[in-house]
Amino acid sequence: MKRAKRAKNTLKFNIIVCGIIILLGIGFYIGYEKIWNENIIKNFYPLKYSEQVYEYADEYNLSKELVFGIIKTESNFKEDAVSSAGALGLMQITPDTFRWALLRDNNKTLSEKDIYTPEINIKYGCYIFRLFLDEFQVEETAIAAYNAGRGAVNKWLLDERYSKDGKTLYHIPYGETRHYVKKVMANKNKYKEIYDFSNK
Repeated sequence: MKRAKRAKNTLKFNIIVCGIIILLGIGFYIGYEKIWNENIIKNFYPLKYSEQVYEYADEYNLSKELVFGIIKTESNFKEDAVSSAGALGLMQITPDTFRWALLRDNNKTLSEKDIYTPEINIKYGCYIFRLFLDEFQVEETAIAAYNAGRGAVNKWLLDERYSKDGKTLYHIPYGETRHYVKKVMANKNKYKEIYDFSNK
């Protein structure tokens, strides 16, 4: 009788131990899978050049997730990137736009050859975007201007087919720019979702 009771208690103990092991295993797997997935996502949305992004996003009063979103969309963090339109570097600035920005900033020490330098490219990418944001007020409109140029955006804002209030673009006639704005906003929102920039 005692032997049967001991065997019953041993069986209960073994079942409990097995249950604990299984629960720990499930917990470990879920935790590991979460960490694994987070690492994959962060590798796809990296914080490369974060020192420069933080500095110039703050200097020009831009959200850090927006600047990362633009870089991700423009060059995917390739500092030597060149577009088919001749835009260069991390934030894909054309030589003409870079020269215009240098004149606006009254900078006589830099030249076109400096455009590939990550710090300079990020600084003037942020500077140019700040000018567009000050001019157009609406973030998506400024993003469209960063891609298509001020002239095109100003024409669209005067056209009732594309804008009803002269500020917001309800429709962007260039398919490339339309896709670009959506992509930048999606990348910006993803960075905001993944990272906490509030204390950066």
